[in-house]
Parts: sequence; C-alpha cells; structure tokens
Amino acid sequence: MNTSLAVVVAVALGLTLGFFALHAATAPPVPQLPDTVAGRRITAFLAAFNSGQETELRQLLSSQYDPAALQATPIETRVHTLKQFAADAGKLTVAAVNPVNDHEIAVVVTGSKAKARFEMTFLFTPDAEHRLQGARIRPLDEDEEAPEPEVAGKPLTVDGARQAIETDLAGLVQADRFSGVVRVSWHGALLFEHAYGLADREHKLPNTLDTKFNLGSINKVFTKLAIAQLAERGKLSLSDPLIRYLPDYPNPEVAKKITLEQLASHTSGLGDIFTERFPSLRDKLTSLPAYLPLFADKPLEFEPGARSSYSNAGYVVLGLVIERVSGVDYYTYVRQNVFTPAGMKDTDSYALAEATPNRAIGYTSGDSDRPKAGARRPNQDRLPARGSSAGGGYSTAGDLARFAKALSEDRLVGPAWTRWVVGGPLPKAGAAAPAPTKDALPPIDIGAAGGSPGLNAVLEIEGGGEKWTVVVLSNYDPPSAQKVSRRILTILGRIH
Repeated sequence: MNTSLAVVVAVALGLTLGFFALHAATAPPVPQLPDTVAGRRITAFLAAFNSGQETELRQLLSSQYDPAALQATPIETRVHTLKQFAADAGKLTVAAVNPVNDHEIAVVVTGSKAKARFEMTFLFTPDAEHRLQGARIRPLDEDEEAPEPEVAGKPLTVDGARQAIETDLAGLVQADRFSGVVRVSWHGALLFEHAYGLADREHKLPNTLDTKFNLGSINKVFTKLAIAQLAERGKLSLSDPLIRYLPDYPNPEVAKKITLEQLASHTSGLGDIFTERFPSLRDKLTSLPAYLPLFADKPLEFEPGARSSYSNAGYVVLGLVIERVSGVDYYTYVRQNVFTPAGMKDTDSYALAEATPNRAIGYTSGDSDRPKAGARRPNQDRLPARGSSAGGGYSTAGDLARFAKALSEDRLVGPAWTRWVVGGPLPKAGAAAPAPTKDALPPIDIGAAGGSPGLNAVLEIEGGGEKWTVVVLSNYDPPSAQKVSRRILTILGRIH
C-alpha cells in the first residue's frame, strides 16, 4: 500500500521474489566467490544479470542451467522474472558469501537502486556438474546479518523446526518486536499457528487466530486476479489502451497511451496515491472514483513501457476498469469472484469508520524499529477512509491460507492466467494451441507483502503450497512481519 514497501509477486521455480525497497547498511569488504564450478556459475549469473541485456540472460540460462529445471520453468518465464527484479534492484554487488551445503550457496548482494540488500540462495544439481537450478531471493533489512553457515546448514526434524519457530517468535514478542498472527504449513499439513500481542491496546483485546489485519498491498494480488478473470472470460484485453474502458478518464491523453498490461506490470508511468493531497482528502476516500483527484491530473513519470516503477495509482485505475467492465463496484466484484470462491469469509475492504468485530488496530512507532515502551500509537490517522484496489483491505491468516490453496489449485482462474497473476508471462491471445493444463506448467511460488505505518503482511508459497505456505500478519510497523517470515523460511530450509 505504501511505496516504501513494494510488493513483487513472481513465478519462481527458478526465482522467488518478495521484494521490499529497504535502505541498506554500509556493505562490508567485497568477498570473493569460491573458485569452484558452482562459484563460477554464480559469477556468470551476476555478469549476465548486470549486463542489462536480455540476450545475455538467455545465453546464461541456456548454458548454465539444468535442462530439467528449464523444462519445469521455461527460459521465457525466467527472463521475465529476472527483468522485473532488475528493474527494481538495479545492478548487484556481492557483499557476503555463505556456503550452506554442497549444492546451495547463499550470497548477500546489494542493489544499485535504493541500495537494497538481498540474500540470493543459488541452488545447484547435486552432481559434479553443479548446474544451476534456480535462485531464491529474500530482502535483508539494514540491521539483519546473513545466517551463519553452520546455523543455516544445521539439519532439523519437522518437530525440531516447529520448536525452533516457537522459540524464535517468543524472543521477538518478549522484545516487543512483533504483534500479530503466524500460520505455517509444511507439505500441505499445518505445522505452526499462533497469535501474539494485542489487537486493541486501549481495551486490552488480544490478537486471535481470527483477527482481521490490514493487508496493505497484498490486495493488489486480488486486483490482478480479477483482471485475469475478466480477460479469460473475454471481457477485456490486456493489450487495449485504458481509454477503451474508461473513455471518461480525467486525463484522456494519458488514457490513450497506457495499456492495461502496463498498469498491471507497474510500467504505465502513473505514480502514487500518497501525494501531498492525501491528508486533506483522506476522509473522503470511500470509493475508487474518490481516489482520482490524488493523481489523475498529474503528468506521467515516464513514457509507458519505458521502465518499471511501483504504482499504487495504476492499481486504483485497474479497479476502476474492473468496475466498468463487470458492472458492479470493485469491492462487490472481488467479494463475489475471489473471496467467496476461495472460502474467505473474513476478508473485505472494511471502512475505517465501520464497526468491524475482531479487527486489529495498527500501532506505529514512526521510523524506529526498536521503540521505547509505550511509544507506539494507533495508525488510523494515516489510513484512507476505505482501502482500494491498490491495498488496504483486511483478512485473517486462515483466509489467506485458503486463498493460497485456491490459487495454487487454479480454482480461481485457469493455469496460464494463474501464472500471469504471480508474475509469469502474459498468456497469448488467440493461440491455436489449446490452453495448457496444470500438469503442463510448474507449480506456483509467491512472495507477496504489504505494509505502511502500523501494518505489515506477508504471504509466501513454495511449490504451490506442496512445500510450504507461510502467512504472517502484524499490526506493527514494517518490517515486523517480513522479519518473522524470513526467519521462519530459514528454519524451514533446515528441515531434512
């Protein structure tokens, strides 16, 4: 919901992204990658990535990757995902190297854009060739150290992982670093579920497993899914200009230049909704058209398609397209076509003034991640009167898990369109070949997040949920949920 915490949702049987734009700490001296087969493959990967040339990326993928991995996730999908990541991260510089085991190497890199840091865990075939299978990517915030090799590589049983998660969370809660709900599934079975902290400090109401939390930008996933549904049904085309669906858009010249696909991929040139006008209009933001005065008369930040830049305004406009094409308001559409089919009974864009049972109040401490006792205050004065198609709806951990399952099983949209929703290529319109079945496509991976002062939410799916699903909802400032998620994923990665 806030541009300081961007969400990237990507297909990832070769690359898992959950990208947050964070400021980096001063990088340590640059280490050397090992002079081994695996180390040289990482060097080649980074060189191709930093070249900015699509031809070099394709050459890298065809020459360095395991053919079986490319069969599971084709080169086209991987190039698309890598280009998305490059647009946000920029060129990568190695800051630390941590071998995990004989077929995994974790590399901490710094992006040239926004100086964000990431841990890239490169996966290799276990044979002597050590061909690349993919890379898992997670952001690192400025006070986090990369895991020590002996810690990251220590094997755990499933019960041991459950205990490790419980112990780790207890420490964070005791230090007042986390308040919220955590839900973890492992290979389709519930592994861990617990609520912590208070939903309402004034009335001393605890968070429970059914507490509704503000999702921030995770709502964009629902919006993109709704667009996919309408496209699949032939109600719209992603290649069409915006003007075709919103002929009365306040800035017609902009509407003629932007396509729906550019709006969905953050390449439209539209900017943010949190402009200088937001405070004065905040109480009037009860419908999607009410958001237009925040940005509609502003010039584009760049020519459509020229580059990628995270855009809340673009997703508000997509919501307006959904309203125009479907004939119902955005909130009704996603409730009927996304939430209800997925079994999400406690998910909606509740108005701020609406009396909503069991809804968590967000608590913010400003810029400090380690506030003094009592320093946090309610965040209602920073929220719009009602969330939008760009973010700000509410859900529970259980509902998000149900959504993850429905999406992974292609129950909300067809297989090809499901992959587009999570960052894959746009399905070809009018193709002569029949639509691909689920068995012909790789399982989906998702790293989705949202946040602004007093709220942070994370949804992680690996292997279509067959490996793990992690939901973390927090009513504290970012990166409270993302830190918990990253620590949990580190622990899950140690299960053998």
